[in-house]
Amino acid sequence: ASPGPWQAHTARDAESLVYRRTGRDPWEPVLDGLPDPGGTTRFVLAFHPAEPGVAYAANNQGIYRSADAGFTWERLDIPWPARYRSQRVEGLAVIENG
Repeated sequence: ASPGPWQAHTARDAESLVYRRTGRDPWEPVLDGLPDPGGTTRFVLAFHPAEPGVAYAANNQGIYRSADAGFTWERLDIPWPARYRSQRVEGLAVIENG
């Protein structure tokens, strides 16, 4: 993890992870399907309003989807310009289509 909040928000120095916890078990990092922590700004998370267990995460590396409550993730095939890799995501919203 980053040594402080400013480093987590600057892509050059960032090192960010997503953590999850089941019940009273300890918090554990989630690595399956997410980018390597180095150079990764903090994730912004959003949850699907009509699909329990479906979550989305976005950061400077792209947008990811989990269908199993955050145990595993897959990167969505959405164009992600190189200039976004030096920026941080400020928000993420999930809406129902239809």
